[in-house]
Amino acid sequence: MKKIKIKSYHGAGWLAPILGDDFKKLKKYCEEWDETIEHFCPSANEMTYQEFIDGFDVFSWALDGEDFSLHSYRMLTDDLELFIDQDGSETLIPFDQCTINKSLITEDDFKKYKKDQLAEGEGRAYTFGYSSDEMIEVEFNIEDTIKFDPKKLVITIVENEMFDIVGPYITEIEYNGEYIMCDVEDFEGEYYSMNSFKLS
Repeated sequence: MKKIKIKSYHGAGWLAPILGDDFKKLKKYCEEWDETIEHFCPSANEMTYQEFIDGFDVFSWALDGEDFSLHSYRMLTDDLELFIDQDGSETLIPFDQCTINKSLITEDDFKKYKKDQLAEGEGRAYTFGYSSDEMIEVEFNIEDTIKFDPKKLVITIVENEMFDIVGPYITEIEYNGEYIMCDVEDFEGEYYSMNSFKLS
């Protein structure tokens, strides 16, 4: 049994769209109370949102954007270190020796996804989350009776335009055709500055 060890910063992020009548209520509130709508994030102001949107829960609203966000807890690739542990001997594996699959998520992707709901008006989407203060080590067991081949280690990386503050992140890892990783555990960290963009 061999172990893959990854040392990296971890990140979490959510995307919460405010649409239709909810957006009209948000816009009215910001105008009345002189709030800047671009920065009036629902995660930092959830109790206030509940005053003008019935039943508002920021994480329930964020389910609407889960396919376009980090959503779960992810390993970030900036400064990432990858090791293979074989028989107690740990070897650093250069990231570029692995098979890397990259994809890009943009604001326009989300706007197209919400096109039907935007037919009768505009909206705004807010992103928010947090990242770890320190690098975290995680390890995964792989079954391999022969010498480790980094090319068999397939890592899927997403570059998300709406979460550029955390940089690229890993969504899947496979080795020799076997799925070995997706989500990682929760962690403590600092909340990062949110972003928002107009939906119309």
